[in-house]
Amino acid sequence: MSPATRPGPLAGAELARSLFVLFKAAAVYSRDNEGYRAHAAEARDALAAALAEDDEVRLEPGEESLFLNGRPLDARGLGEAAVRFLTRELTRRGVGAVVFTRGAGERALDALAYAFAGASRDAGVDALRAALQKERAVGVALLTASYDAPGAAA
Repeated sequence: MSPATRPGPLAGAELARSLFVLFKAAAVYSRDNEGYRAHAAEARDALAAALAEDDEVRLEPGEESLFLNGRPLDARGLGEAAVRFLTRELTRRGVGAVVFTRGAGERALDALAYAFAGASRDAGVDALRAALQKERAVGVALLTASYDAPGAAA
């Protein structure tokens, strides 16, 4: 994938910000709550914008940053709290990357958000994958931390 075809920094930052808000909302609200649904719609739109330019979007935690398709996201456009939260949550659970492909939509985002919200703090990538499979989530996959992610220590 050439740099010209990768989702731009604004699309990536918006997707990461939307996921941060959606994960937090899933911890508080049920799926049918009007507030949660509004956040889910924003995340769906952000994901659609990021996927509009490519067939796949990878959100990867690094040492101190998030990467979108191998490029670091600018925390100033997204918020330090969102970067810290997503980096910490993904790393702590052994997730090397969240991969979205065309066909991912609100159902996949719901499954992902509630997998994180419903799992114990010690649940790893296998438990999260099982939750996604149970929900029959399409267009979202979790790679393990052993995946050679950008920014990973060599």
